[in-house]
Amino acid sequence: MLEKIKSTNDAAQIDKILALSIEALNSVHRRDCYLSEAFARNILITDDKAVFIDFETDPGQVHAPVDCMVRDWYCFTFSLYGKLYKSPTQYERLTPALVEGLKNAKQDVRERFCETLPKLLHLRRIPFKFFGSDGRKLSVTLQSLAALNQRL
Repeated sequence: MLEKIKSTNDAAQIDKILALSIEALNSVHRRDCYLSEAFARNILITDDKAVFIDFETDPGQVHAPVDCMVRDWYCFTFSLYGKLYKSPTQYERLTPALVEGLKNAKQDVRERFCETLPKLLHLRRIPFKFFGSDGRKLSVTLQSLAALNQRL
């Protein structure tokens, strides 16, 4: 997914890739299932379909199903903001796509996501941007989640 999204500056194509991925995630959740690691690197995209790979762990061993689904959304979100923040066209398309996707998510998943988001945003006080590339990705993601929070 990341390669496809990074390889184009065409907003319509970026929107299509994001929409396919987000709809696939919501489809998994509508079947009351969740993923192992819903990172963008684990999503394969064809012209009309998104497929998830990498099912090594089961977060359901420690979390309730709805929390696993919310975790999917956070993994997905982090992996996209963390990898696309240096790609302006892709980055600007991301928040609107995520807002739309979360509005179409299962109600209990959306509600739990919105309930946990303000708590997570307290982490913005930590200066992650000074902790190397992963820290910068966390910092960017937290800033982006704050913007997402305002739109939900």
